[in-house]
This record gives sequence, C-alpha cells and structure tokens, in this order.
Amino acid sequence: MTWARFRTELAAEADRDRLSDAEFRLYVEASLYVYATEDDSLRVPGHMLGRISGTELPEAAADGLVKAGWWRRAGEDWVIRHNASTFAQSFIATRDKRRRDRDAQARARQKRRRSDGEASAADSAADSDTDLTTYLPRTTRGDERGFHARENDSSCIADGCELPARRACSTCWDHAYLEVR
Repeated sequence: MTWARFRTELAAEADRDRLSDAEFRLYVEASLYVYATEDDSLRVPGHMLGRISGTELPEAAADGLVKAGWWRRAGEDWVIRHNASTFAQSFIATRDKRRRDRDAQARARQKRRRSDGEASAADSAADSDTDLTTYLPRTTRGDERGFHARENDSSCIADGCELPARRACSTCWDHAYLEVR
C-alpha cells in the first residue's frame, strides 16, 4: 500500500489515553508496517519490533500500548486493536481499487486488440507502398560519410544548412521536424 490512513483524532486520543511519545511513535511505525504488509490480522511480529521502531525500548512501549488498550498480546506478537476498523476500510478500498484498475486495464487491452486487428489489414497495404528511408537521418541511408558520421560532424543534416546540430541529435532547432521519432 502506498499510503497510510490515520483518523484526525488519533493524536487527541493518544493524549487522552496518556500515551508516551515512544508509545505513540511505536503505534504509528507499527501501523505503517501493517499497511506496508497489508496484513488483515493487524499482527506486529515480535521479532520485527526492533526493526520497525525507532524508539530505544520498543518492548516497553509495546507493553504501554497493551496497558492502554491500543494493542493486545498474541503469543510472541502484538495485535493492533485501536482503529482496527480504519485499517479494514483501507485494505478493502485498496483491494477494490486494484481490482478496478486490473479490470480497466484488461478492457483497454481487449479494446486495443480489437482495434489493432481491424486496422492492421487496411494499414498493411498502405504501409507496403511507403518508402521509410525518406524519414531516416542521412547518416543511416548509406550516405558517403558513413553511419558514425555524427560523432565527428556537428552540422545539421538538412540540405544546405550550416547550423550546428542539437546535442545528441542530427538536426538543428530549425529542422527538428526531420528527426525520426
């Protein structure tokens, strides 16, 4: 999940329940961990507590959260209880968005396949008559200067133009429309 959702009352609730700075920080950091892992159980693994938290004594802060009723102990792990419905709503919204995006992408690909199939038959006849060499820079058309002429020649490839070519290009700004895209 690329975002985390917190209720606007969270800081006031922490103040009401007299959480220390370390406890509040641990709650927020563990919430970010749960959002990142998208764990519906809201479980904070005991072995990860030190990695998740920037507090000096994360176990003491976790015990404080348990005493305040914000977390509960589950064996070696902890489970977030406070604002559990907010987590659930966020996970549901994220999964719904992914499903909608996946379905929309599938519809777009299907539509593109259909339109490409209809257009390909008509375009193939027109494309066979087009001489693509007229759109290529002069150095790739077998010109006498050779393929690597751009390394040493910094002038524009347009006939009669003596202006310098743009950096990493074969034309000047006046003849930019001649570049292959």
